[in-house]
Amino acid sequence: MGALLRTLAAFALITLVVAGCQSLTGRPAGQYLQDKTLQARVKARLAAAWPRTLTRLNVDVYNGTVYLLGVIDDEGEASEVTRLASIDEHPVVSWLEAPTATPAAAPRTSPAAPPPR
Repeated sequence: MGALLRTLAAFALITLVVAGCQSLTGRPAGQYLQDKTLQARVKARLAAAWPRTLTRLNVDVYNGTVYLLGVIDDEGEASEVTRLASIDEHPVVSWLEAPTATPAAAPRTSPAAPPPR
């Protein structure tokens, strides 16, 4: 009888955890696990190509869509990162930014005064 109660308690706990997953994440437990698996695959693929992406890019997956957010070196790298992130033809939303070139210093409008003697 004790084993039956433990089994029922474990089943009830698992049911609550699975039901709670949808209320916390907004998606069923199976979809949540698929998203986390895809996220890990994308991160591993990006890290293999550019190890610095681990600290410079945020990769998130929600309902099978990959979201990329971060700063990259140039637009060519952005297109390559987006290409690598599109595993198994999953949609990718890219919010990657390349730093803009710093403007050159404004030229002086008047000549500098000669140094004192």
